[in-house]
Amino acid sequence: MSSGSVNAHDLISNANTQTIGAFFSSLVTGIVIFSIQILLFNALKLYFPNIYRPRTFLVPEKERTPAPPAGLWRWILPIFKTADSEFIAKCGLDAYFFLRYLWVLLKIFLLLSLAILPILLPINATGGNNKLPGTNVKGLNVLSWGNVSSTHYHRYWAHLVIAVLVIGYICWNIFWELRNFIKVRQQYLTSPEHRLRASACTILVSGIPARWNNHQALDELFDVYPGGLKHIWINRDYTQLSDKVDLRDTLAKKLESAETSLVLNARQKHLETLKKEQKQSGKKKTKQEVNADNAAIDGAAEEIALAEGLSSGNPHQTSSLRGMLEKFAEESQQERERSPTRKHRLGLIGDGLGGLYRGVGEGVGGLYKGVGEGVGAVATGVGRLGQLGRRRGAARAGDGQVDGASDGDGQNPPSTGQREAAQEQERRLSRTSSTSDLPSAEKDKDEEKDDRTQPREKYPPAFDAEKADADETDAKWQAYLKQGDRDTMRLPLFGLSWMPFMPSWTFIGKKVDTIYYCRKELARLNLEIESDQRQPEKFPLMNSAFIQFNQQVAAHMAAQCVTHHAPAQMTPRVIEISPDDVLWDNLSLKWWERDLRGYGLTTLIIAMILFFIIPSGFVAGLSQLSTLVNTPGFTWVGRIPGFWQSVIQGVAPAALTALLFVLVPIVLKFLHNLGGAQTGNQVELTTQKSYFAFLFINLFLFVTIIGGSTTIISDLTKDIKDFANIPELLATNLPQASNYFFNYMILQALSISAGALAQVGKLIGWFILRPLLDTTPRQRWRRPINLPTVHWGKFFPVYTNFACIGIIYSVIAPLVMVFNIVIYGLFWIAYRYNTLYVNKFRFDSGGMVFPTAVKQLFTGLYVMEICLIGLFFLVRPPAGHKGTTLVCLPQAIIMIIVGVATVFFQYLIHRSFSAIYEFLPITLEDDAVRRDQEYAKLHARSWGINEGAEMDGERDGHADNKGEMDRTRSPPQRSRTPSRRQYGAEDIELEEIRRNSSGEQTLRGTSNEETPPRQTDSSDAPLAEGLKTPAGTQHAHGRSASDAFKPLNEKKEGSHEPPQAPRHPHAKHAAKTILHPPDSRTARQKRDLEAGDAITGVPLNPTDPKAVSSNEFFGAFSDEIQDLGPRERDLLIEHAFKHRALRARRPVIWIPQDDLGVSNDEIRRTHDISEWIWISNEGTAINSANKVLFKRPPPDFSEIDLIDV
Repeated sequence: MSSGSVNAHDLISNANTQTIGAFFSSLVTGIVIFSIQILLFNALKLYFPNIYRPRTFLVPEKERTPAPPAGLWRWILPIFKTADSEFIAKCGLDAYFFLRYLWVLLKIFLLLSLAILPILLPINATGGNNKLPGTNVKGLNVLSWGNVSSTHYHRYWAHLVIAVLVIGYICWNIFWELRNFIKVRQQYLTSPEHRLRASACTILVSGIPARWNNHQALDELFDVYPGGLKHIWINRDYTQLSDKVDLRDTLAKKLESAETSLVLNARQKHLETLKKEQKQSGKKKTKQEVNADNAAIDGAAEEIALAEGLSSGNPHQTSSLRGMLEKFAEESQQERERSPTRKHRLGLIGDGLGGLYRGVGEGVGGLYKGVGEGVGAVATGVGRLGQLGRRRGAARAGDGQVDGASDGDGQNPPSTGQREAAQEQERRLSRTSSTSDLPSAEKDKDEEKDDRTQPREKYPPAFDAEKADADETDAKWQAYLKQGDRDTMRLPLFGLSWMPFMPSWTFIGKKVDTIYYCRKELARLNLEIESDQRQPEKFPLMNSAFIQFNQQVAAHMAAQCVTHHAPAQMTPRVIEISPDDVLWDNLSLKWWERDLRGYGLTTLIIAMILFFIIPSGFVAGLSQLSTLVNTPGFTWVGRIPGFWQSVIQGVAPAALTALLFVLVPIVLKFLHNLGGAQTGNQVELTTQKSYFAFLFINLFLFVTIIGGSTTIISDLTKDIKDFANIPELLATNLPQASNYFFNYMILQALSISAGALAQVGKLIGWFILRPLLDTTPRQRWRRPINLPTVHWGKFFPVYTNFACIGIIYSVIAPLVMVFNIVIYGLFWIAYRYNTLYVNKFRFDSGGMVFPTAVKQLFTGLYVMEICLIGLFFLVRPPAGHKGTTLVCLPQAIIMIIVGVATVFFQYLIHRSFSAIYEFLPITLEDDAVRRDQEYAKLHARSWGINEGAEMDGERDGHADNKGEMDRTRSPPQRSRTPSRRQYGAEDIELEEIRRNSSGEQTLRGTSNEETPPRQTDSSDAPLAEGLKTPAGTQHAHGRSASDAFKPLNEKKEGSHEPPQAPRHPHAKHAAKTILHPPDSRTARQKRDLEAGDAITGVPLNPTDPKAVSSNEFFGAFSDEIQDLGPRERDLLIEHAFKHRALRARRPVIWIPQDDLGVSNDEIRRTHDISEWIWISNEGTAINSANKVLFKRPPPDFSEIDLIDV
């Protein structure tokens, strides 16, 4: 060896002497952090269930999991015992496959460790390089590739065999996991519960040309698929309306905060005055008297919160499911009356609620009539895919379900006479036109042009200007506060709407009184928004549409088929889309706009990766700090004590790396949103790919290069002759870079996993941010129910990157697999607990993040193969060896062949599985229909419906489907009124179930407006305020369903039974759908009370009539779409796919009641100024500490938002 080589190895020796110290510094730090957080978790989890197990009571019933048993470690048992089916039902496929991913990686590295470590560790440890003069390989490097000396080069055959086995085993696992993923996903997508959802049968079509962007053209184009169409929503550009809604929400929060602050400040000033008067009188109360007074004040506050309040401007937006569906039906009727000539499919929504609640018997009996033909209808549809003529089969009859075609404004079907006229006109047109002709859309274009050129609408005054600007000299707050004590703010600079409202102390913008300004603006916006919502046709059309099919298989076929003859038109097509997950602002992008944004996004991501090389290089350099001691400018490193060098090299790089990358996924998600993604799931999937590339390049590749070549750089700066020794130094130092990952992985495994259990961030929010920031009732209500959410786009890449590091170093430095086992074991336990008891999952991609993560493991395999090929080529023989210097050439050639085989294997995987990752094959439809029918029977029995009637409905459905196959037969006309043979009783009339509400907006007290329902007990447990049950159906206590819809505070006629007393004055907000055994509500309520109050975390007394558990918030809500009848589902779905601006409801200004009357006075004054502001103090009060408390959800809270469609 040259002298330069010896000098380089001397520098390596300095680093090696620090590896053990740096590793133990990281290990000790991780153990300390882990122990503290685990002790914190075990100490607090019983006292704060709202933080450590909120999913057991603070979520809707369908998402709840049984509480874990008490005990120090007994909470681990349910983690292992929870069945996969239950886990999927509660948490979704994304959460299930994330934990399966961790489990698979744990299994892979555990088995590889058992097979590899007993072989490679002795081979490496006895390699002899650490005993050669000048090398001085010490520490953990003794167990790696670099310790095998040149005299033992034949040992590398063991490394080759192990590498081939590792690659083969991982490829085998990839194959079986992808196969299992497809099986589980297909079972989930074809389950009856999922097929009921609109997302199962709806696609989003973008890039629709103007010629095709109308109902007739889309109907003719997509009606060729099996079962035909059910709904068409052509989206409109509601940007202006959305801006108004966003501004209204902002101003409503500011007004709510300012009004609450006014009430609290007035009461605080009053308390200070009383204390001052008491002090002047010389009478000082004892501590016991103060405590007694506070207890009396708190008790009075509880009574106030439970009693009636004052409300003004309530637009009678009922929060019950029934009331919301009634409102949707009325809106549908109004839309039909406004657009009587628009072409529609046969539908029944227009019948209103009179036809909506005709019993579950018809709904369940005809639940799956449209799919009863199974694969037979699918085959028929496939044979007709080339025909673009109108479909006139039984799919148009509706089979008792709600069919309609509407645009984003939710248009509904016309009346029977209008529909028959439209069908007759269609028959005449079909005889005179060819099915291959392109549709004409001139009329729609003219309508759209008229919409765009309409003059700006003039709105009537929304408030009384004189009263709004009048001095409040007689206001209640004037007795306690001065004008300068009121909240103020500053308007956006230059009047720009995109500029924020600023606090008064910033001196940026015009200063205004918050309450006076927000009252007027909120009234104006409420009037304009509600006026615009009633006239959606004035907004221009977008080039996208939601299309719902009658059959799931038709939606999957339409999403895959080439739809348009021109390139980049009517694409992309997205399936399995939730309306709440839609990014509405990106739906109007043209194909070239989306492409340009995509190119710009790729450029920005590449720039980010290159930019982060600088800080990543600095962090990587810290892990090899001691090697720079002889480098000019870094001689001061030698003066750092050895202990602190170990800490800096072991702990600092891992901590800085975690901080460095914390904002990266947030930025990437923002960029992908701007890039044109149409749904939140698309943002997560694209973020997953880009974030993994970011992590792998910056956290592995560049760190490895910098960490392993620091000695080279420092040595090459001294002598140019060392260029000849670069291969030798790389072969030695590449394994050395594993020391950095040892430290990083052990810190991540111990600190982050325990932190996930300890919920430190949630504790900070609860004990620090909540007292400081949550002043309004809404803020204090929202914090407990805002559970942590998981963004899979940033979760999967972190653990995929760990897996790739483990794969790459499994042969070079096999000890890394031990750290992989620790990582995946601890994180599996931590995240299994969190997914069951803590985190909330609103949107689900159906597990599509899993195959992406699994395929990214090939990155680790390829880099491993490239590294091994390079290392085999770099192995040199000992001195005096005769023959070629490439002594490991055979190993390198074999590894090249294995690499080519890996590429071929991935190609086969892609060719075999890619088509069925997302879409369903036709062969599953027959089994899916059979399960649908079995599910319908079980559902019917759960409602006590006669199976014979349900089977009659099935036979009718099959007859209809036969008619659908014969295009010459007219659609069968099905009676809209169910027969007595099916139900056995009269239908329940709308008037019997409608809430007692007038059509006026009045200033009212709560109890005077609505009569609280009686307590929901075993006598009406199967009934639902938001559901229907067939009249005449007898329940456990002999009561019929019709009895349940009698006025709940009145005696039945001819009965001596006294009226039922309400639970609480606010019980009307909680008495919702119950689909559980008769005593389940009582049992759940008792369990919730014993678990603890949702707000304080303190166990409640079940015998206390004032105790309000989380069951009053979620436990009785209708949150399952399968609990609804077909017509109810269709009304809900039709509303759900409207633009979010059309679905926006008037917000309530929810302020606390007070004993001074300031709150009531503010409501009265607001009522006098405008009827367009909804302000209420129902269900909330102020306690002795002058803090807001509440006993019910906000008045504008609606259970309709809990149902996933």
